[in-house]
Amino acid sequence: MTILSPIADLQLMSHDEPKLDVICIGSANMDTIARVDRFPAVDDQVAVQRLSRTFGGSAANTAVGCSKLGLTTGFMGRVGADTTGEALVENFMAIGIDTTGIIKDLKLPSGQVFIAVGPKGEKKMYAYPGAPQALDASDIIKMESFLARAMVIHLASLKIVAPFDEAAKIARKSGNILSSNPGSLLASFGWDGMNQLVSRLDILVCSRHELCSIFESANVKSCIKQCFDRTSIKLLAVTHGSRGCNIVTRDLSLGIIPPFPVKVVDTTGAGDAFTAGLLYFVVQNFKEWRQQGGMIGSGKKSIRERFGDFMAEKGSDRQFLLSCAHHGNATASFKIQVEGGQGNLPSKDTLASYLKEHLDH
Repeated sequence: MTILSPIADLQLMSHDEPKLDVICIGSANMDTIARVDRFPAVDDQVAVQRLSRTFGGSAANTAVGCSKLGLTTGFMGRVGADTTGEALVENFMAIGIDTTGIIKDLKLPSGQVFIAVGPKGEKKMYAYPGAPQALDASDIIKMESFLARAMVIHLASLKIVAPFDEAAKIARKSGNILSSNPGSLLASFGWDGMNQLVSRLDILVCSRHELCSIFESANVKSCIKQCFDRTSIKLLAVTHGSRGCNIVTRDLSLGIIPPFPVKVVDTTGAGDAFTAGLLYFVVQNFKEWRQQGGMIGSGKKSIRERFGDFMAEKGSDRQFLLSCAHHGNATASFKIQVEGGQGNLPSKDTLASYLKEHLDH
């Protein structure tokens, strides 16, 4: 099949009617998953019980999760000019994801990740960067009109900052809502390496470890305070692994909300699924708020400015924040019951039924 190349002359869409709910920028990889009884020591060897190949990559996983939940979704990133790259794009297209932003790299192969998964779903990952990590700022600039079509631009888990910095500049200029789940490699750059990006965000989703890496402190409360003192972030979601998550705004912190109890098979992509569930709930509620008159008096405000007004109302609403947590936790709980970063991601109806069943008891 033909992989779509960048299109520079797409017509800029009005922010009043964004064509896409979310565009995810980052990596799309092929994952090789090995099930093992234990992880080997140095110079040790263990038998692999089962070997499988699945689609992965943090931004790709989140895009698939958002699309399955009913958000109109696009993806931007690099894949190799190889059979793996073709398979990755075909997977997006089969799900209904806009592939306009996918760039075929003629020099580097598609990214691959090798994942060893233990008996309790714990994992160790080894990533071959390949084409996804060759995305650069010039790619982002060429796709500016494509990115302007989105309500939310979501940035996820590259190990390079420059293209994300450029995307953040474009989002600020175009008035998009900017979201990120940076991942451990990017977070390890710390505040000095990430401040240009983080300071422009509206939504940040990260693990406790990543939050502490970004703000360079082991004290989570201190990191949360820094987050709101030093950035324009309006919604912060901090995941705590098997303990659950905390949703925080400038006005309210929920404390840790426990996850839904399920049998854990593979935690690969759990954070990406959580992000998809959170973005789905926030975007749907923001759209409903606008339809119900939340945009009255907003004049020529951009989508991002209107989102600021929305969060000024919702930031102290405990039930809204609790629902953010539940949607993220529930989406992740579906994913971790099967192998692979994109396995078992729910539809909006499945998610709604699951939440009704579990929260009504």
